[in-house]
Amino acid sequence: MPALKWTHARQLSSSSGWFGGGEASLIAQYRGDRLVFGLRTGVETTFPAVRVPGTQDVIRWGHVRWLCVFEVGFGV
Repeated sequence: MPALKWTHARQLSSSSGWFGGGEASLIAQYRGDRLVFGLRTGVETTFPAVRVPGTQDVIRWGHVRWLCVFEVGFGV
């Protein structure tokens, strides 16, 4: 699943950037009459890697991260 991401971080100064990437995941869903519950797990990628300097440390997101998402949806 391709993705386009915008990231913004702020401490004493701010930093923003556009990043590309995507995810490869497995999805399990339960669909009721009005509710949908889902669980998604896999890997998420970001290129280039996100790096935001701060006063005491640097936030670094590598190219590949594990992903786990719980989803709830409502239907009509």
